[in-house]
Amino acid sequence: SRRQKVGEKPLLSISTFVQ
Repeated sequence: SRRQKVGEKPLLSISTFVQ
């Protein structure tokens, strides 16, 4: 689900995953 958003905003996705 979140992996799909990674394509659009990889930086934002990583930040959310780290949190």
